[in-house]
Amino acid sequence: MTNSELEKKRILLVEDHEDAWEIVAFNLPEYHVIYARDVEEGLRLARQLRFDLYILDNWLPDGSGVGLCRLIREFDPQTPILFYSAAAYLRDKQEALRAGAQAYFVKPINFAEFKRAVAQFTSVAGKLDLEMMREDRMQPRACNLHGGRLGKHRMQKGFEI
Repeated sequence: MTNSELEKKRILLVEDHEDAWEIVAFNLPEYHVIYARDVEEGLRLARQLRFDLYILDNWLPDGSGVGLCRLIREFDPQTPILFYSAAAYLRDKQEALRAGAQAYFVKPINFAEFKRAVAQFTSVAGKLDLEMMREDRMQPRACNLHGGRLGKHRMQKGFEI
């Protein structure tokens, strides 16, 4: 893997049609797109790796993108999710948004608009990661709460632990 590939934002595309993979890859060359064919594979990858964006189809061979969206939200409430699907009914869009998605694009799509949304969502994801890292550094380590200098200091000052 080259240095530029390491710096690229990572997207998980869960889509069962390889032609859609090629279209997305062609239109988003500045991103590292990882593909999954179904809910099971998408969920496994989402749990194993960190992504800056999830792009889901709504009609998958082993379930729905909405169901996958709900499962992802159980362990990853922060990373943006957008749908790229031929499911065009209003209820499909509403279910996806209620499940935790930020946007819903109906195929065929305007790729200029799609690219703008991807750029916006991946930049938001990057900012959230930085904020979480800063917050993590501000939190005392669990091992220091009851012993060590910080724990003793808090007990001496009368702070509850």
